This record gives sequence, structure tokens and C-alpha cells, in this order.
Amino acid sequence: MLSDEITMRCRHELKFTISEAQAAAMAEHVRSAVPLDPHANRGAYPVVTLYLDSPDLRLCRESLEGVKNRFKLRVRSYTDAPDSPYSFEIKRRMNRVIAKSRAWVCKEDMPAALNGSIVLSRSDHNYSESLTQFRYYQARLRAAPVLRVRYLRQAFETAWGNHLRVTFDRQLHFVATPTPNVQMNGRGWQPFPGNPVVLEIKFNGRFPGWLGRIIHSFGIQDRSFSKYALSVRHACGRRFSAPRCPRRAGNE
Repeated sequence: MLSDEITMRCRHELKFTISEAQAAAMAEHVRSAVPLDPHANRGAYPVVTLYLDSPDLRLCRESLEGVKNRFKLRVRSYTDAPDSPYSFEIKRRMNRVIAKSRAWVCKEDMPAALNGSIVLSRSDHNYSESLTQFRYYQARLRAAPVLRVRYLRQAFETAWGNHLRVTFDRQLHFVATPTPNVQMNGRGWQPFPGNPVVLEIKFNGRFPGWLGRIIHSFGIQDRSFSKYALSVRHACGRRFSAPRCPRRAGNE
């Protein structure tokens, strides 16, 4: 297991679903004020996320039903390269405030991390409180892999002051995954209906007024959008390689 653990601070988060034309125009405005994410050296980078849930899809249902205080269990990767680690994450939402904890795990250690057989120790920097907490929630819910989501992310971020981060997620796809698979390639991927662009704005302090004016000029309204929960709903609707579906199917 890798040595570093990263625990992220609480941040505000707003989400919008917009068209490609709106995304392209907004990105030009944002680019003039916010630097490009250093990881996006080619303008965008791929993201693939494996979501875990209980047998009755409790975490999915809480998103669909709009429960204000909820969380997700996920494993994220940015490449299929064999030497790239996985990020084990707990993403908590308290109304519009987001708190995320993360622990990096080598790919070959993923099965052991999921079944709890990795021996965590404070020596050699192998201790990870975040991974211990991830395993606690996983065991409590009897959570297992359910679904993968992938997309391309264009990101802008300031590392000072309000720590503003603006991202545009495109080319959303999903696939049901009952095994611990975090690969972004392979068969079965389904495009998200409508081909939306998901705009996410994260910030620590006050919402930037200049950005609010741009959003208002485009007539965009913020709305809840759970890539995981809505992908489960669409997979269930298609009845193609779908996970066991939640009883209710509203918006997040």
C-alpha cells in the first residue's frame, strides 16, 4: 500500500447540467480568471470511478431521494497504467457542504484493501485512517462493487484564497460492475442519455461574484446531479447488465 493519505477539507459544491455550447463558452470565461489544473496538461484528463453500495443500494436510494446528509464509497483511477495507484474515497455531503477523505492504494493491493486483509500499521507510514474508515463503512453496509462511471474532465483551479475549482465533465459513460474492476477500458460501457456536460464548482469561502454573474448570463440553474445514482437508474431502465434496482427512482 502506498504511504500517503490525503484528507480534504470541507468545501461548498454546486452542480449544473449544461449543453456543450454553454460549456465551451463558459470555459473561455473561466480560463481568463482561473488557471488550468496542472494535471490537465492536454486540456482534459480521464476519470473512472467504481462505486460500492449495500445489497439494497442504500447509498443510491439516499441520493435519489435527496437525503441531505449522505455519503458515497468509491474507488477512483485516472489511468489504466499498471503502476498507477487507486484512490479509496469517502465523499460526504452535508446539504451543500462536501467533505472528502482519500487513501492511495497500489493496484495490486486493491483486493486486500477491499476485504480488509491489509495489515495497517503506523510504522513505515503504512497506517491510513481514511482506509480504516472506508473499510468500517464498507463492512457496516456490506457494500460491494455496483457500477463504474467514466468521463473526461476539464478542470480549472486556484491554489490560493477561496481555493476555487471549476470542472466540466464530458462524455459520461457507465457500466454495471459486480467485481472490483476500476479499468476505464473494456466492454459494456453505455453513454449517459442526453450527453450532458456536468459543471461542478467547489469553493471554500464565499461564492465568487464574477462567476455568479457569468452563470446568470447563461440562464443556468443549479441542480443535484449524482453520476452514480442517475447511472444506476438509467441502467435499470435499460435492463441491460443492470444492478439490482432501487424501489424509488426520482432525482437526487
